[in-house]
Amino acid sequence: MAKAKAGELESGVDPEAMATAKFIVVFDLDDTLYDQYYDGAKCHTNAFERANGKMKYIHMVPAWDDAIRRIDALGGKVVLFSANLDDPTITNLRHIQLDGKDLMSSPLIAGVFTNSHLIQQEKTEPPGSVEKPRKGRPVLEPSKDLRPLDEGLEKVIIVDDNPLRLFQLGNVRVFKKFHADRYCTDDEMKAAYDGAMGAVVREIEDSVAYMDAQPGTSFAAAYLPYTVLGGIAVQFIMDGRGQTRKAAIKYVREHPQVVDTRF
Repeated sequence: MAKAKAGELESGVDPEAMATAKFIVVFDLDDTLYDQYYDGAKCHTNAFERANGKMKYIHMVPAWDDAIRRIDALGGKVVLFSANLDDPTITNLRHIQLDGKDLMSSPLIAGVFTNSHLIQQEKTEPPGSVEKPRKGRPVLEPSKDLRPLDEGLEKVIIVDDNPLRLFQLGNVRVFKKFHADRYCTDDEMKAAYDGAMGAVVREIEDSVAYMDAQPGTSFAAAYLPYTVLGGIAVQFIMDGRGQTRKAAIKYVREHPQVVDTRF
């Protein structure tokens, strides 16, 4: 507790750096940035010998490193957040290199959260629930909370394959699960995975450009059309108004009230 109060956080996150960051992108690890649960002896990007003498194989999602570099070049901060256990997660990251540095020491990684940072809430905790507990939305499944990075949720998003471990869905970009075995054996899936992370970065670049062109607009507001809740509104506008995707994204940004705040 004393270390936390002194700003020495287990995650390595610098609260001041988060407060002054232009925007923050959080990446999930398992099935998003990498796959570590497959028979990877014949197809992998990283391999190392574990403490028990067995080999560990990991396959990174294509263009993961370029994504981090491009986010950094835009003035953003990158944080990694895994629901997995601390020790195996940190061991993996120490064996993954980015520009000559492992991911636990890379200057392009602003912090690493693991399962010890997951939260749960009982039903009277969410705002407004004390008066009407039955209307509360308790977080029952240990889940990833973005508020330690940005309490107002105005400049942070998370890219994750599993929305069941998330609850701030206006800040969530769902990514198709990365399955290395399919990537290594299916040419059509390989082609899709090769371009998937680049598409996320283009959304981020587009949102940063919009934010810069519209003073007073937060990154989260600019990125809203690409989130779980915002994407539903975009599709609704496309279907109901017969607009193109580009026009629907513009409409949602200009009329954020069309996006539901919850399911």
